[in-house]
Amino acid sequence: MLIKITHEAVELRPSSSTVGQRIEESESEYRRSIENIKNNSRRKGLMEEIISTERRYVEGSLRLLVQEYMPEMDRSDLPVGLVGRGGQIFGNVNVLYEAHLEFLPALEACKTTDQIADCFLQHDNLFKLYPLYARNKPVSDSVMKDYGSYFTKKQKQLRDPLDLASYLLTPIQRLGKYCLLMKSLTRECEKENICNEKVKKATEMLQQQMSLGNNLIATDSIVGCEVSLREQGGLLLRDTFTVSPPTKRMPFEAMVFLFQEALIITCIHRQNASEEFVFREVFKLTDMGYTSNNNENLRFQVWFRKMNQKTYTLKAKKPSVKEKWTKQLHTLLWQQFEANKIRKKKEQEELGLKPAPLPVSPRPISIPTSKRHKLSPKFGRIRSSPVWYTPEN
Repeated sequence: MLIKITHEAVELRPSSSTVGQRIEESESEYRRSIENIKNNSRRKGLMEEIISTERRYVEGSLRLLVQEYMPEMDRSDLPVGLVGRGGQIFGNVNVLYEAHLEFLPALEACKTTDQIADCFLQHDNLFKLYPLYARNKPVSDSVMKDYGSYFTKKQKQLRDPLDLASYLLTPIQRLGKYCLLMKSLTRECEKENICNEKVKKATEMLQQQMSLGNNLIATDSIVGCEVSLREQGGLLLRDTFTVSPPTKRMPFEAMVFLFQEALIITCIHRQNASEEFVFREVFKLTDMGYTSNNNENLRFQVWFRKMNQKTYTLKAKKPSVKEKWTKQLHTLLWQQFEANKIRKKKEQEELGLKPAPLPVSPRPISIPTSKRHKLSPKFGRIRSSPVWYTPEN
């Protein structure tokens, strides 16, 4: 008997599960592709918005201020109260305009996000003009409140629905707009996994200038300050706290300023849409200590070391604010200690004296509750733990 072996053609068919997996992979790739297209489109849209709004800002608002409204200050019928007050009304807007005339063509030439970020960073001196403009804005508002009607005639000639006060506000709004647009651009770059370090750096630069402008306005709003603010170094922090004074008076809402050389507490007085900060207390850092209570996520204390331990309790609105302030106070007191150590050593060397043992550096200490009210011959009354102390001079 013969056995016949035949080779039949076999059609290989994938299993239904394999087909389903391939379909899912294809759909996933398609969705990613669509999302990338959308992200790329949004990123390009933001780039176009940055450039187009800059063009309208420079050729519209800034040009009108400098070329149309500023010449009004040279008219023969200028009210006596406005004579010589052009600088108060317009601030440095003419310098802003000239700088933006250079910035605009450079921005229009940008084709990528990195190029836009580079453009902002290369023109950082331009954005340093904005805090100065912001600082003058309250003065401008005050003058416009009394004499703004003088410019109504020019507004009618221009047939413009916006008045001069609206245009004077545009540089303040524009700096905020830069920050928002660059933040959005950063997010879109992150979605596309594009290296965006330059975009982040440009965004931080803009935010710093906006923060500086707000700080300058705030410090100029301090009323009745007993010390010269210019002698206290740069402003490092500014926040609203609920402050409990050393006496049994009611707590009050305060704006607290931390400079490189002093901490200043002010009472907040609001009137209509404006705020002013009335001076209450100043702590020179050379005479100050602070207590950070670990069991309190909002409160900490600041106190004088040489004035019967006068203590103010500051309650922050958020734990992050307390953490930010206590870290900055620690840094300042530590730097102060190191500077005093170097100064004393230099003085002793100049006098030919043998260096004396230096006090220990500021450190956190833990004190039992039963001993918190005993007196320390070195530091005065001990507060709760942990405490960062500044050694005596």
